[in-house]
Amino acid sequence: MTFDEAKFTRKTEIELKNYEILKSVFTKIYDTENELLNKRKSTFDDITKIPESDNKALIEIYSKFTSEMKALEEFRNNQMIRIKSKLIPATTYYSSKVKTYKKQIGSYKDKKKQNQKQQNEMNKARESRNALKESQLNEDMKKSRNEMNNIGQNIEKDIMLFEKDRIIDNKYIILHFIHCELAYHAKSLEKLSELYKTIKNLEPKIYLKEFADKLQFKSVNVEDYGYDEREYTKRSINPGQSMSQSGIGKSNMKSLKASGLGNSKRGMLQQSQKSQYDDELDEIEERKSENEI
Repeated sequence: MTFDEAKFTRKTEIELKNYEILKSVFTKIYDTENELLNKRKSTFDDITKIPESDNKALIEIYSKFTSEMKALEEFRNNQMIRIKSKLIPATTYYSSKVKTYKKQIGSYKDKKKQNQKQQNEMNKARESRNALKESQLNEDMKKSRNEMNNIGQNIEKDIMLFEKDRIIDNKYIILHFIHCELAYHAKSLEKLSELYKTIKNLEPKIYLKEFADKLQFKSVNVEDYGYDEREYTKRSINPGQSMSQSGIGKSNMKSLKASGLGNSKRGMLQQSQKSQYDDELDEIEERKSENEI
């Protein structure tokens, strides 16, 4: 059989470089996100350090905002950990497979050189009319040629199998990363929508009268500044009543409702909970384990 080892060698060298690029990309993404994680969490912590002593609602707003944003950061970090635990090892696994094929090509080249050397020796034996040596070398050449052909056939089959796995699994590596991003953004959509409504239902103006009394303002009418004692008294009697139910801030919620975020976020999150791409990467890991055994 004719086996072009030069083409296969180039193929292995190209794929080694390609997997180094993939590994570098995902490593940089993970390292960058990991570096930013603590910075972002620390930044959100600064919100709670704002010295607020005049309005309890604002204190609660700062606290809830910080807590939820830090929780989202942790959720994102969990998605980034999946990059480190699944995607980067997948690229490393395929690099090792390429190196294995490169060694097989090297074995094929060695057999080819051995066969050529035997051919030269047989030519010399023929010229010197050494029939016994010529016969022995002829048998050795047949054996060496058969071994060389078998190695070549195995390499072709192995590389075709590798190529089939590579093109499919590379696709799922990319899809798995996209899924990590979707899971984070779907979670963000859900949690930020809930946080929006929670903070919207906290009314700092309730404490305007308390502030005015604290500073002993005698000539100030707090109702001129948005304080509505009847409404806030009603809310204190019915603490479970939301802003939309009470009518306060209803117009400000229209943009959220009109966007459909509240309706779509749950479905998006549910769809992202279970990824079919996890199964694909698990298969890569299984093949890796079998290869190591």
